[in-house]
Amino acid sequence: MRLDKQDVVFQYESHNIKMYATETLTLFNDGNAEVKFDIKLPLRSVFKVKPIEDVVQPNSSATVTFYYTPLGKKMGKNDVATA
Repeated sequence: MRLDKQDVVFQYESHNIKMYATETLTLFNDGNAEVKFDIKLPLRSVFKVKPIEDVVQPNSSATVTFYYTPLGKKMGKNDVATA
């Protein structure tokens, strides 16, 4: 399994009036067997992840989106696009 980037940088866009930022990563499975991933986050994390778990088939890829919300801000159910 490999990632499409080494560093993840969250930036707020000027037109974003909501208090969260997103970053998308692509996971590549260059192997010959499926790989399951399951992302563990602390209970009160400033991050949310979609999907939190999945299976990447051999010679395929999966996209994972990370959402960052600063502490003290609430991310509403409608604020996150479902994957």
